[in-house]
Amino acid sequence: MKQKFLSKRIFIFLAVPVLLACAAGLFPFFQNIVVNAASACLKRQFDANWWMPRIRIYSTMVISAVLLISFFAYTKCGREIFGNIKLQFTELFGYLKKRENLRFFIFIFLVFIAGIFTIIRANYSYIDDMGRATQGYNHLDTWSRFLAGALAVVVHASPKLMDISPLPQILACLILAFGAFVFAYTATGRKITWLSCIAALPIGLSPYFMENLTFKFDAPYMALAVVFSIIPFIFINNKKTFVAVSILGLLGTCFTYQSASGVYIVLTIFFSFLFYFEKSWDIKKTFSFIGYAAASYIIGLLMFRVLFMTEDASYASTGMFPMSEIVTGCLSNIGKYLSFLYSDLGSSIFSVMFFVVLIFCLLRIFESESRKIFLFIFMIISFLLMTCLSFGAYLALENPLWNPRAFAGTGILFASFCMFSVCGNAKSKLRKCSGAAVTIFCYTMLVFALCYGNTIAEQKKFNFLRTTLLVSDLAEVCSQTEEVKLHINNNFEQAPTVSAAAQILPLAKRLCNGIFADDRWGYHYLSQYFHFNFLKVKDPVDDSDFPVLKENTYHAIKGQNGFVTVTFKQIIPQEKDY
Repeated sequence: MKQKFLSKRIFIFLAVPVLLACAAGLFPFFQNIVVNAASACLKRQFDANWWMPRIRIYSTMVISAVLLISFFAYTKCGREIFGNIKLQFTELFGYLKKRENLRFFIFIFLVFIAGIFTIIRANYSYIDDMGRATQGYNHLDTWSRFLAGALAVVVHASPKLMDISPLPQILACLILAFGAFVFAYTATGRKITWLSCIAALPIGLSPYFMENLTFKFDAPYMALAVVFSIIPFIFINNKKTFVAVSILGLLGTCFTYQSASGVYIVLTIFFSFLFYFEKSWDIKKTFSFIGYAAASYIIGLLMFRVLFMTEDASYASTGMFPMSEIVTGCLSNIGKYLSFLYSDLGSSIFSVMFFVVLIFCLLRIFESESRKIFLFIFMIISFLLMTCLSFGAYLALENPLWNPRAFAGTGILFASFCMFSVCGNAKSKLRKCSGAAVTIFCYTMLVFALCYGNTIAEQKKFNFLRTTLLVSDLAEVCSQTEEVKLHINNNFEQAPTVSAAAQILPLAKRLCNGIFADDRWGYHYLSQYFHFNFLKVKDPVDDSDFPVLKENTYHAIKGQNGFVTVTFKQIIPQEKDY
């Protein structure tokens, strides 16, 4: 008793000055003092506009951590929650360590590794990878991904990041395998089977998540964001613990990669329907769970937005719709999100097999002895909500990110449909047929993953070819110009193999692009990888009156008074016989 009293006094003795110092960091006056003191001490000028909001956020983080530790250590409710967290994780890892269960985890991990094998072999520096590989910057906290930024320093063993691939991608597969195992563990009531493991594979094999796994630097933190939203459901039968872990898990998701915010919503709806369908919960408990899960989601995201979020609108907006437009704005984003899903998945074999899985989900209604009509309506509403809301909090943003990597919720969406179709009595004929459909569906994802990896390898060669030809001609026409002001009008076409990959899944067209698809990375590729010096001109240049300096099959170069423009020609490959 005396020892606990002493430890409590020591904690208070240490915590009070820390809290006071961090509380001072919440005020602009003290933030400015810190920035000026750091500038004077280190003899370099720090940008106060950039650092002051971060000092406030870091101070808030420390205060929150101290208060959280105090809650778990010195309150009855906190000790109860912490004890339950410790108990559930002990049971989970005890279950995982058993030989008959460890093989399931290893199986999931090996399938994920197989899925990204061709991506690793391609060794493709994807978008941000080009900048980080040459300059070593972190900058993950620019989008409030503070945990991702801190973990990147640990993974790379240095504040300056280096290209250590494929280690980050292997770590991502390990993290995703754990998340898939936890999902199957929770959905099957701790009775994992081979079929449930296969049903969980879309978490890491989702065609949309292939873009996330292509990133050499960001992949593990994108994977961690998904797992943070899965972990709270381990505590689904304990209300207090579930709410506490949900808020912490959602903050973890936001601190790593916010596009995974839809994972929590999908799982909330999925488990609500699953446990009601299996008669584990009655209707009152089902809607009660949805209520406090929704409250946890709102609290977690509000805490992040109010206390920890920095704003950046470089290529997407963090601004939300005003309250007067929130409903129409969200509906508009839902419509756009669904249109992307439709155009990305198309009428491919992937879509056909997904439709078959949905049919088997609906056929499960006939297994119920009663409430068939009500269960059917409940299922349709649940599935529609899961699909529409899988984009997560991005639905409320005025200008969200629409790149495939932002569709992180679709992997858990596919996994939820697959899991529901195979849960239950494994001996029934319906379950065997649905198991076969789920296996084929997951196999199509594996096929696309392998095809995609080979495709980006070809795109890498194509990027190098077109850029090499461009640099050769630019070096010739710009040799007499002291300072080249360069503007590139368009992007060149995709590698020919992209069309072949798009026959498997149209999404390939959005995943594999030439490097001049935006106004940044193509220029970076020219300057950093080819050492071509120029002044980048962002705004469009009217080159209609410029004389043509160089023109060939691949591009046209125009120039006048130090301005040079490049227009890539879109080539359609043709074979001609003599």
